Parts: sequence; structure tokens; C-alpha cells
Amino acid sequence: MRQDKRRQPAPSTPTGVSPQPRTTGVMSMTTIPLHLPPANFTAAHALLGRLYLEHRAFLRRVLLGQSIPPRDVDDVVQDIFLTAWRRLECLIVPEQARPWLLVIAVVMPYLEGRSIREIAESLGIKTKTAHARLHLAREHLKTLALA
Repeated sequence: MRQDKRRQPAPSTPTGVSPQPRTTGVMSMTTIPLHLPPANFTAAHALLGRLYLEHRAFLRRVLLGQSIPPRDVDDVVQDIFLTAWRRLECLIVPEQARPWLLVIAVVMPYLEGRSIREIAESLGIKTKTAHARLHLAREHLKTLALA
């Protein structure tokens, strides 16, 4: 018996039921539901998220270069971004974010009550160098705050 190779008519579907799409061996794409941000999500949240994604790896490298123990680096990065969130109004131009975050990273140990000698020892630099860096960082923060 020879099979008829003509196309068979599509089976009819009951009223109100749409026919299932035919598959041609190609994988179909699935739709992933997107969740809307919370109602209190602001442009500041979006900016901080962008800064985090763009500068997290840079800050990790800087901190590792400053002799911060690798197990503590992620905590310090988190502290930097918490400080950045609290002082986000000081960041006038988002393109200046990297130096601004770097200033926060340098000044933060001082703000946490560590002495200049302790900071210098942890960074492996002279005390005068640590003092000069803190002074420059404070001046930079003042210019950002006043701008």
C-alpha cells in the first residue's frame, strides 16, 4: 500500500479554542516575566545600581592592592557603596563616580576611627603619605560637596 503524500487538511477545532501553533523542529522562545521595580524605586536607586555594576570590580582591585585581606574585600566594597548611598547628593556628575568612590575608599578607614599610623601600616606606606592622601581626599570631598 502506497501512502498518500498530499497534505491532510488541518483538523477543525472546537469553537472558542485557538489552534495550537505547529512546531517546525525549532525551539520556541519562552517569555520571562519581568518584575516591575517597587513603587518607591527612584532614579537614585538606578544610579547606585549602575555605579555598583560599573565600579565594583575596580574597587575590589584597589582594595586588594591596599593589602585588604581578600576575605574582607567584599564587605569593604559594600561599606563603600553604603557610604556612597548616604552621600549620593554629593555626586554631581555621574561620570566623576570612579574618583569619588575611590576617595570614599581611601577616607573610610579614617572615618572608622583608625589612626593615621594604622592606616599607613595597612596600606604599606609612610605615615606622612597616608596623612597627605587623607588631606587630599578630604579636600576633594569638600569640592564635590560644594560644587
